[in-house]
Amino acid sequence: LKTNAKTGELEIDESKLKAALQNDYGSVANLFVAHENGRGLAARMSEVIKNFQDPVHGVLKTRLKGLNDSIRGQDQQIERQQQRLDQRRATIEGQIAAMERRVTSLQAQGDFLAARLGSPAGATGGSPNGDRGSSGTGGSV
Repeated sequence: LKTNAKTGELEIDESKLKAALQNDYGSVANLFVAHENGRGLAARMSEVIKNFQDPVHGVLKTRLKGLNDSIRGQDQQIERQQQRLDQRRATIEGQIAAMERRVTSLQAQGDFLAARLGSPAGATGGSPNGDRGSSGTGGSV
């Protein structure tokens, strides 16, 4: 009887077990039923299984609770990060809106100044051929 190091499963060599049962059945039975401390392999395995399955303090219950706590903590972290992102987005959107209002205001001021100075709205100060206004040098009337 040995434990597989990779899987943790108990492995029994059937030929060795049969030989042991034929040679000394009582000792093999005592291995499973009784031991020097009064508990055999079966009783110890039963105790280990109970420790795993205990619905309140069992290994499985404790591990499951730990995993659930970890998931809950990660969910809370995600929620906090999402709130930070939402706040940052609102801040950036507010800044963009303020910049757009400022650009609109500057355009309105530019249009006002252009109108006061006699230039058409949106004019850049010259024609595409480099003339600045009508000086009688190129346009037909």
